[in-house]
Amino acid sequence: MPKVYDKDGWKIEIRSRERTERFHVHARKGDKYCKYIVYRYPPKIELDVSVNMRSKDKMHVKKIISTNIDEFFEVWVVNQDHRGPIGPSS
Repeated sequence: MPKVYDKDGWKIEIRSRERTERFHVHARKGDKYCKYIVYRYPPKIELDVSVNMRSKDKMHVKKIISTNIDEFFEVWVVNQDHRGPIGPSS
């Protein structure tokens, strides 16, 4: 079951059953959707999927993620059976 946050009208989801994927965040608002891969060390937020998103929407979601990264990461870790990869692969 995903953990859902409502931030500035965006539904932000942290899904706990996607164990084979890196730490990532889903965001949805109306028909707009995106998924960002989040790296903690070194810090980096990378767009993975974008549907019906304008540049300002992408920037806004990226800001929400960066502002709440510690809280989102904690939810990810708590809901995983393992800590999984948290940085870019070499």
